[in-house]
Amino acid sequence: NNRGSGGGWGNFFNRKGTNNNSNSNGGGPSGRASQDVGRGNTAAGVGTAIRPSMETTTTNGSNNGGPPNNGGYTQKWRPNGGNNNGGNNGVSKVFDIRQPQDLLDFVISDERLSIVKVYASWCKTCQVFDIRYRKLASQLGDKYGDAAGNELLSRGNVRFAQMKFDDPNNEEMCKLLNATKLPYILIYKGSQGKVADFQCGPAKFQMLIDAVNEFADPME
Repeated sequence: NNRGSGGGWGNFFNRKGTNNNSNSNGGGPSGRASQDVGRGNTAAGVGTAIRPSMETTTTNGSNNGGPPNNGGYTQKWRPNGGNNNGGNNGVSKVFDIRQPQDLLDFVISDERLSIVKVYASWCKTCQVFDIRYRKLASQLGDKYGDAAGNELLSRGNVRFAQMKFDDPNNEEMCKLLNATKLPYILIYKGSQGKVADFQCGPAKFQMLIDAVNEFADPME
């Protein structure tokens, strides 16, 4: 049984796979959450400033006849469909983690790359980050016949979820995971466990793109 405060749950979800890239310094005092208000400064423990690459910026979503771009970010993967407006392309879904068991089920149910965003309802930075996060989910995630996720139309190579820090059912788990400076990203890959985790504000979104490039399997 993995349940228990400070013990099994935290040990399982903090188990590192191929990368030990935790840089959770800078959270609020006594484990309280704080939001990132930086302007693209170097993330603690990372060592390089993260900034968008403008090599693929266009106005129509294409790159002179090449594959669709990702809003100016460097990427190596092929998007799963073109939008999140329904129809034949389907709609993407960001799963809600409402308790530790949900996180466990989400992580171990699939060997694909699984990304979990930790946020809070009071975090304005999280709201800005969420716009880009959902766009990424619409490009790389599974596509369903409706927003409830009842009918899987096509499989992406990355799975997306979100966990609310200020939900009483999640707060202890978030603290055990050192996810106290928001928004915070947790990345798992099935049996490998956690492969990366880091604070990631909107100005550092390339950090998440780089992690997807490193850990996601190519589209079949």
